[in-house]
Parts: sequence; structure tokens; C-alpha cells
Amino acid sequence: MISHAVVVAFEPDLQAFRSVLESLCRQYDRVALVDNSHRPVTAQIAFQCGVEYIYSGGNVGLAAALNAGIAQLRPAPDDVVSCFDQDTEPAANYLSVLLDFMRRHPAWPRVVAQGSHFSPGRPNLAKGSTDDAHRLLTSGLTLSSQSLSDIGPFREDFFVDVVDFEFSARARRAGYTLAVCETADMTHGFGDASRRRRSWLLRTATSGHGRRRHYWIGRNSTLLCADPEVRRLRPPVVTSSELFRWWLGEVTSGRDGIRNGMAMLRGVLDAHQGVSAPLIYRFEASSEP
Repeated sequence: MISHAVVVAFEPDLQAFRSVLESLCRQYDRVALVDNSHRPVTAQIAFQCGVEYIYSGGNVGLAAALNAGIAQLRPAPDDVVSCFDQDTEPAANYLSVLLDFMRRHPAWPRVVAQGSHFSPGRPNLAKGSTDDAHRLLTSGLTLSSQSLSDIGPFREDFFVDVVDFEFSARARRAGYTLAVCETADMTHGFGDASRRRRSWLLRTATSGHGRRRHYWIGRNSTLLCADPEVRRLRPPVVTSSELFRWWLGEVTSGRDGIRNGMAMLRGVLDAHQGVSAPLIYRFEASSEP
């Protein structure tokens, strides 16, 4: 078995990103770096670390970049593949602990897993219980190449946000168990500004994402909520009430929040009308892919 890692970068902090890449190289047999930046800013770091480098030519979206990296690596069916964001650094023993957890899991080999995500002020970002989560995050996601073939590639028309929720839904429909290994740790920036607050009688959440990212959150979440096959999953990967609470948290958080909330509404409307995302929402100078 060969271990593969795909990491996607978009205008990263090069010093911090080097640490992420070096951590991956110490644990994985092969690493592919897909640079989604407006110019190939990570090429030199990729050469110095000895990883396989792909420049996408611009921001093609997280889903398309992950698919390109996996295609470049061409893992064999028994190989294992992990996906990472540029702001996620796994612990030194992340892969070994996670693989041991997966092999001991009752659902093995039909299991998709990730470790626990940590960021300042938010101790564990994983959703659901350890052995049966209802959705996983993209970063740290680990599975066999055969599982990828069964589930299918990441959905590229989702571009960036909710890509992991949609993938989680297809994995569950394909008969795979989603699991979180609490002893495999990774630090994750997660937008670097997520916070919780109260709006009237509700506890809501806001994020550090810009308005274009909020467009994708509104559009893609709405598409999932409207999908009959996704709605049959219990528990669901995303709900209309969850989307509403997110929107409420934004519009009550100030001027930028109102702009974010309007972008989410635009995404919801486009999803209901079957409109493809306008080009303006595909690009944003942010630190996330």
C-alpha cells in the first residue's frame, strides 16, 4: 500500500505553507500540490520539497483541484489517499494513527475517515459521533483509492464550499461509514474568523469567508437540501434550518455580514432557478482555496 496526499493552495502564506508541506512529506509516500493561485507562487517550494506540482492556471475551485491532484497521482486500488487544505497541518503521527483506526473499524474497508480538526476557540470541528458521523470536512479526509472509485470524484460545479458535504452524502449512499478519529489531530485555520454569537433568541454562527464564498454556501447547500436522495439520509448532511441560522448570523453581524447574507440569498435563488454561478463569484483574493 502506498500513501498519497493531495494539498490545494490558493495565494498562501508561503512560510506557513512550507511547514504544512514538509509535514505531509514526512508522512506520505507521494504528495501532489495543486496551486490554484492566480500565478504559480508555490512552484519553488514544491521543487524544494520534492513533491509533484500542478499549476491549474488560476482558481478552478477546490473540487476540480482535488480531482486533478488525484488524477496526477493515479493511486492503485489498495492505496490510501488523503486530502488537505493549505491551512491544515497534521500532527506528526496523523497518518499512522488514522490508518490504524480505520483498519480496526468494524466497517473496514468501507470506511471514510478524518482526524479531529483544531483551531483557536473551536476545539473539535468534526460533526457527529466518532464511529458514525453524518458529514466530514474535506481537509484530512482519508480513504482508499477503491473507495474513491465507488463514490466518485468531487463535484466540480460546487467549486469550493459544501463540496465535502456533498461528497459525504454520496459516500453514505454508497454504503460507506463516515468516521472521526479523535486521536489523529490536525490544526486547521478554518477561515481564521469563525465565531458564535446570539441573534435575538437564536445561537448563530458567522465565518471569516468573503461574500463570494457565502454565495457558494447558499447555492450549494440549497441544492443539497432540495435533492430527494440527500433528504432521505438520516441524519441529513445539511438542513434548511442550519442554512437559515448561518444566514441570520451573518446579516446581524454588521455591514460586511449584510453583504455576505445578500450573497447567500443570491446563491439560494440561483439554486432554485437552476442558474449556473456567475463568473464573479468564482474568484476571491482570500487565503483559502
